[in-house]
Amino acid sequence: MARGGRWLREERRRRGFEHGTTFAETIGIKQVRLSAYERGLYPVPKDVAAKVAKAFDMRELDVWRGLGLDLPADAETDEALDDYYESKYPDVFAAVEKRTGVKVTGSGGKHRRAGVRRKAVTRKSDDEGRSGQDRASGA
Repeated sequence: MARGGRWLREERRRRGFEHGTTFAETIGIKQVRLSAYERGLYPVPKDVAAKVAKAFDMRELDVWRGLGLDLPADAETDEALDDYYESKYPDVFAAVEKRTGVKVTGSGGKHRRAGVRRKAVTRKSDDEGRSGQDRASGA
């Protein structure tokens, strides 16, 4: 717990929250409780960790790791992270697909990421096999 508390204090200061009172108000807790978390007296609950992630503009799992919280067993795989975010923010993924024409859900995270790395993600309206890089360069 102490290591997670040190991480929280250092990260808070690094992100411009010099005083704990301001940060505690930002995440909706009392300053006394924040101080207890930072001193390692109590573990940070996952609902508070989610508010910390939002305030720091970080992924929740990165905050959980920094705080030393136990992660779900499947959280260590990229596919599990993709599935987690797809299930948590379905409207965002649907809007991306609608706006860009790029299918980003339902194809499995592993294949989607591999396609992005190979620059082979195609738009619905584009010819098959034409990569994003080719479209960007006008080829």
